[in-house]
Amino acid sequence: MTADRTRLEELMADYDLEGELGRGSFGVVWAARHRQLGRAVAVKELVATTDADQARFRCEAQVLAQLRHPHVVTVYDYREAPHVRALVMEALTGGTLEDRQGALSLEEIVTVGLAAGAALHHVHEAGVLHRDVKPANVMFDAHGHVRVTDFGVAGGAVLSGDATTADVTLAGTFVGTPSYASPEQCAAALGAHWPEPAEASDQYALAATLYEALTGELPHDRSGGILALCNRKMTEPVRPISRLRPNMPPGIAKVIDRALERSPADRYRTVEDFGVALAAATTDALGAEWIRRSGVDLEDTSSLRLHDAPTTTASPAQATPSRRRRGPLMALTALLVVAVGVAGLLVADRLRGDQSAPEEGATTLPPASTPADLPQRWSMATGASVFSSPTVGGAPGEERVVVGSDDATVYAIDADSGAIAWTVDTDGPVRSSPAVTGDDVIVGANDGRLRSIALSDASIRWDTRVGFEIVSSPQVVEDEVLVGADHLYAYDLATGSRRWVAEETGPIVSSPAVADGVAVVGSEDHTVYGVDVDSGEVLWLLRTGDRVQSSPVITGGIAIIGGTDGNLYAIDHGTGELRWSADLGAAVKSSPAVAGNLVVVGTDSGSVVARDIADGSPVWELRTADRVDSSPLVVGDQVVVGSNDRFVHVMDLASGRPVARFETGGPVLSSPTELDGDVVVASYDGRIHRLGLP
Repeated sequence: MTADRTRLEELMADYDLEGELGRGSFGVVWAARHRQLGRAVAVKELVATTDADQARFRCEAQVLAQLRHPHVVTVYDYREAPHVRALVMEALTGGTLEDRQGALSLEEIVTVGLAAGAALHHVHEAGVLHRDVKPANVMFDAHGHVRVTDFGVAGGAVLSGDATTADVTLAGTFVGTPSYASPEQCAAALGAHWPEPAEASDQYALAATLYEALTGELPHDRSGGILALCNRKMTEPVRPISRLRPNMPPGIAKVIDRALERSPADRYRTVEDFGVALAAATTDALGAEWIRRSGVDLEDTSSLRLHDAPTTTASPAQATPSRRRRGPLMALTALLVVAVGVAGLLVADRLRGDQSAPEEGATTLPPASTPADLPQRWSMATGASVFSSPTVGGAPGEERVVVGSDDATVYAIDADSGAIAWTVDTDGPVRSSPAVTGDDVIVGANDGRLRSIALSDASIRWDTRVGFEIVSSPQVVEDEVLVGADHLYAYDLATGSRRWVAEETGPIVSSPAVADGVAVVGSEDHTVYGVDVDSGEVLWLLRTGDRVQSSPVITGGIAIIGGTDGNLYAIDHGTGELRWSADLGAAVKSSPAVAGNLVVVGTDSGSVVARDIADGSPVWELRTADRVDSSPLVVGDQVVVGSNDRFVHVMDLASGRPVARFETGGPVLSSPTELDGDVVVASYDGRIHRLGLP
């Protein structure tokens, strides 16, 4: 199927087509720019030419034209000519929820679900069903704002002038995507008599989408093909979400399981009620500020009535972290929380914005307007987004860069030329960062397996099933490999046989750091653990106020680690005693770097922060345009770090002043690594870059 680009260019004469973004069963999406306005857009071209497809495409344009909601994709224009039709929409360059599979926290997933639910509630109020809610149709704009897209199979009463366009999909035919479709949608494929799809069908698909985002699996086994899947949906209950994610708060699990009931009558009355129940359960489990902590912008909460949600606040069991100074605006925030709960907090946070002053003693610098551009030595494309951080290994002059990709592949790249030396396929996205020791590459994957690969020739030395997705990066300690999954594990470096598992630890995405026989690692159960590397015995633990996804650094007997509660912790490596904590004002998922008397780390507010290692007092702060998940790298007297603003930033270590930067094609969640005075870093657009430093 080939689009006739010439006809499309004639139809869209006032737009410049910039390249194909993707294609589906009856549409091709092009990146384009309006010549006079300079506005970047997405142009969806109809490729199939049957009468049914043409009617469906026109219906999509009419549906979108009547919808006005901050979480529904905006349509700008629709055009028709003989043999070509085109829909002009806002450009959504932040990818899809499908792209971010396995990379989002519980708070982020639930908040994205609330945004999508608010959009669907608005759609239902307009008399429209979406019918194809799935991760690929929940998208993000360049700033990370959520949009529900692709109304090509929408049904219901769609107003068009003074006429009504009927449902363009015939009753008795399957509509949607089988993996996420409700049992009543699947019934058509089997010729069964079930209720017609209604609002409860979109609710089911949204719940299935959240289920997959939370567990990496679908509610039903997909084996046997579409008909077998449809039959299971109509005859078998879903697998309880707690079976796949045992640490899921029971209240949240109960809400999602109810929205996935086989009978539409057993689900929530509306998607709005589903959202209210989900928000309340999450507030009960995670405390009143979970939406703010998520970093996801909910632009419309009125339809979900978040003020109805309880506002119980969880408190840490140990280690009282320091709190930010409360000025008048922060006091107003507290009053609003008491008065109207979560919704008040969202309003106050939005009003406060960047007005909050930095803590006394810190030098705060805005992003540089015209920093120097870093030279690019080479750039290599993988087949999907890259969250893994590159690792360099090999003899001098024969170095290779090893990195994982969401295309389920481990890549080894020639460090000098950027050419691919070898690849190894896995059965899941590779977000773990490889560890290289000698000729051994140790890396985990979301398929739950830990592998040892020969750096020289890509031969598999051993392949061990851990049984739980591995996002944590392995740490090699002499003849032992430590890695996090549902617990902290130790494996024999030579054979891959398991030596021990620290079952007292919770789920781990943090990567362990080791010194003097003690491994320190953060956990999703709000705890930092100290574990004996010989036995797996938990020697000490320290409770924090929220999940710990940052990886620790150990220096001078002190382990320093960030928490999603917004605090940076300095912990005695041997005893677990808290030396100091510093409130950085936003979640810390970045892992700290230490140089001299400074510790440097990124935050979800977009800041790169330097603190004094002795007491956590502020030294300097540089603000980027988006959150910083990448971990800083210190090279000489400079700090290099990536940001979700698509840039790799270089700043002066002593002052934090910006020195240079490099713009990539997507957010930079990967952390840079040094290579002969250069740095290598990956970006969300799937590319690996080798960059020169000033």
